[in-house]
Amino acid sequence: MREKAIAIGVMLMLVMTFTPVSAAQEDVPPYPGLFCPDSPLYGLKIALENIDEAVSRSADAKLDKQVAHAEERIVEAKAMIEKGKPEAAEKAMDGYTAKAAAIDATATKPNVTEKGLQHAQQMLSKHEAVLQGLIGDLSILEQYEPALQRALNKRRTAEDTLNRVIAKMVPEEVPIEERPEAPPAKGEKKSDKKK
Repeated sequence: MREKAIAIGVMLMLVMTFTPVSAAQEDVPPYPGLFCPDSPLYGLKIALENIDEAVSRSADAKLDKQVAHAEERIVEAKAMIEKGKPEAAEKAMDGYTAKAAAIDATATKPNVTEKGLQHAQQMLSKHEAVLQGLIGDLSILEQYEPALQRALNKRRTAEDTLNRVIAKMVPEEVPIEERPEAPPAKGEKKSDKKK
């Protein structure tokens, strides 16, 4: 019975959350999803995405899903802006802000690889271009700007964390003259080594 419930939940999640996300494009495609932020089932969609992230097999997979879901929030926000639904657009941007915070937390996990972090970093850079474009779009009303700005700021926080974690993973090159002197070999005196 439990396996059947899990299978049904997974199937429902796949049907509801499968939305093509195009992080490689600087322009946001139209939102083809079933449940927009103005839908009564939107909360269920977000809950299923969170479960999908939680059951990821690796920290890299979780990070990848979080980045994709964050991008989907941008696509949803743009769709809601175009439909003139400020509350729904703000809900999507708040969702982006929450995903950026989740990315920030996942990035500090010890089992995240440098490759996973760099991929997330690339995607967040693309998110920045889209968010900046939305903020700079003269056709978008000022009422949307605070939510877009909050999302952009949280994205920057997540990217700062990614940069910091990546920097810790990549050892800095220490100039030869600053390297500590190697200890003398067994049986060799320190003064013998310098001769």
